[in-house]
Amino acid sequence: MRSILLAGKKDLLKKAAGAAVKKTLGGEVSPESKTDPKTQEKQLPKKEPIFKLNNGMRIEEYTQTGLRDSNGNKKWIRILGVFLVLIFVWWIWPSKHEIYMDVDKMTPDKVSGMGSEKEYHFTHGQDFFIYYKRGGWFSPDKIKLTIYKVDESKEEISVQEKEFKRRFDKFQTYYDDSFFDDEGSYEAEIKDENGEILVSKKFTID
Repeated sequence: MRSILLAGKKDLLKKAAGAAVKKTLGGEVSPESKTDPKTQEKQLPKKEPIFKLNNGMRIEEYTQTGLRDSNGNKKWIRILGVFLVLIFVWWIWPSKHEIYMDVDKMTPDKVSGMGSEKEYHFTHGQDFFIYYKRGGWFSPDKIKLTIYKVDESKEEISVQEKEFKRRFDKFQTYYDDSFFDDEGSYEAEIKDENGEILVSKKFTID
């Protein structure tokens, strides 16, 4: 009888001890679960903090490389775009049509050193040349040179027309000393085949 009581007490003590351990640890534990936490942490598999991509390239490196490539491509596209715009503006920008005059025959080299804004004065009875330099990228098929006497009215006194079968850059004509009868103010005007005035230049004969 005594042995039965002792066995019962042992069972009660064992249950009490188990309940105490369960309450302390927050659940049932087995003897194996009471190992050192540090040892248990060491046994856990290590997690790779950075996902590896493309044979060891880290995802951060992959992202940064992609961004660098994208920024570099955008930079070159912008540079190319600016370059193309400059070429386009340079191509369509209209350069000036110009008229030069001189008592001697002119050449492109001579004209390059002359000012187109110069005011021309010639002596009555003096012969001279009129030199037209084309501006822009497109050549007119025909030009019309008209000389006007400009006083109170604008009187047409000479007309010359010149047709061109191919692209041209210049046109030169000659007026001898007997052409102009009167002194005064004159104007040379050049039009294209559509009647549009390309350039005009005033001069005087004294």
